[in-house]
Amino acid sequence: MLGVLTREKADRVIIVVTGSFTKEAIQWAEGQPIELVDGPALLRRLPTSNPVSEEEPPRSVEVHSESDLIESDEKCPKCGKDLVVRTAKRGPNAGNQFFGCSGFPSCRFTKGIR
Repeated sequence: MLGVLTREKADRVIIVVTGSFTKEAIQWAEGQPIELVDGPALLRRLPTSNPVSEEEPPRSVEVHSESDLIESDEKCPKCGKDLVVRTAKRGPNAGNQFFGCSGFPSCRFTKGIR
């Protein structure tokens, strides 16, 4: 982003993530025209007219809790991590179980349960 800032002759860059930044990233950005906005800071900036509660996540977000994960002996053919049994939260298969890669969201492999 620092290269983009220079090439575009911008005054500053804002990097937004839904998670958090490492200590190294924060230290690197100090003194640079770079603003880092992590998940909690992003939530504080959003309008509060339609708050998101923890009990009911927005429909566009797929929620995976530890209780969703039932391990299997199978491995993901794409990345080699364990496959776990998940329950579809939305869409036409909502409520149905399927095998999904435990590396989600990096690996999005899924396989039906027969």
